[in-house]
Amino acid sequence: ATPKAKAGAAAKDFKPEERVEANPKAAASSTKAVPAVSAADVKVLSKNSMDELEISLQQHVEKLVSMVVPKVKEAKAKEAQKKFLVDAIRGLSTKLDLKEMETLHKTCKDLCAKRKKTDIDKQKAEVVAEEAKRKQEQAAKGEPTDEDFYADYM
Repeated sequence: ATPKAKAGAAAKDFKPEERVEANPKAAASSTKAVPAVSAADVKVLSKNSMDELEISLQQHVEKLVSMVVPKVKEAKAKEAQKKFLVDAIRGLSTKLDLKEMETLHKTCKDLCAKRKKTDIDKQKAEVVAEEAKRKQEQAAKGEPTDEDFYADYM
């Protein structure tokens, strides 16, 4: 037999000795503190909080919103917010009447308009800040600004 085979066989037969702690009181207390739990005793409960939710009052709606909105905002999935809205509307489409659908459409349209307006305002602010920065850099270098340069030609 080769030395590697002997080492492998010796490793299989190796049984470490039990360790004895220096303080016998600590060893006794540590064995009492940890009860033995078998795999059959462990139960896994999966709880769907949406099944237990009853929506009959405005308070229940607010509770639902407080549960769902943070999860949808922090979702890592691609376009999670859009998917949530589309699936929710698709599920409610058979239960809503025309007036409710029109109200929902108007609300979504207003939210989109507000979002576009804030995006446009943000872009304008970035352009103004970039232009001011460029003017400061030109002034620091001693170069004439665009207005000063073209003022001679007017």
